[in-house]
Amino acid sequence: MMSKDIKISYAKLREILTERGITWEEIRAATGISPTVHAKINKNQYVSLKSMALIAAYLKVQIGDVVEIKYD
Repeated sequence: MMSKDIKISYAKLREILTERGITWEEIRAATGISPTVHAKINKNQYVSLKSMALIAAYLKVQIGDVVEIKYD
């Protein structure tokens, strides 16, 4: 049975941003995502698939390159 409390991590996204020198201000300006989405990502909380698709497309990566499911 799957756990209802699936944990996710955006650590890979933060690594890519750091490596490329991209700021959250740049991402928000280019994608239109809200500061609330940014805050949720910083807290490893769920955001919409659309938000992740916008970010991935801006970075020219796949969604799996920026978000990962954490297994216990």
